[in-house]
Amino acid sequence: MKNDKDIFYNFFGDFAILIKEKLIDANKETQLATNQGERIYAGGKLMAYHDAICLLKSQAISFDLDLKKAGLLDFNPDEYLV
Repeated sequence: MKNDKDIFYNFFGDFAILIKEKLIDANKETQLATNQGERIYAGGKLMAYHDAICLLKSQAISFDLDLKKAGLLDFNPDEYLV
C-alpha cells in the first residue's frame, strides 16, 4: 500500500508532465501559426503554460520537495518560449 507521500509525488509528477506537454504543444502551435490571430492565441497559451510550470517549480522548491520525484528537475520552461 502506498503512503500519502508517494501518492502526492505520483499526482504532482503526473500533473507536471501534463503541463510540460501542454507547454511544448503550445510552443509548436505558435511556431506553426499561419496568421497573426493564430500567433497571438497560441502565444497566449504558451505564456499561460509557461507561468503554470514555473509556479509549480517555484512552489516545489518553497515546500522543499524533491524536484526529481516531482518531475521538474531537468526541465527548463524558458527553452520553449518563442
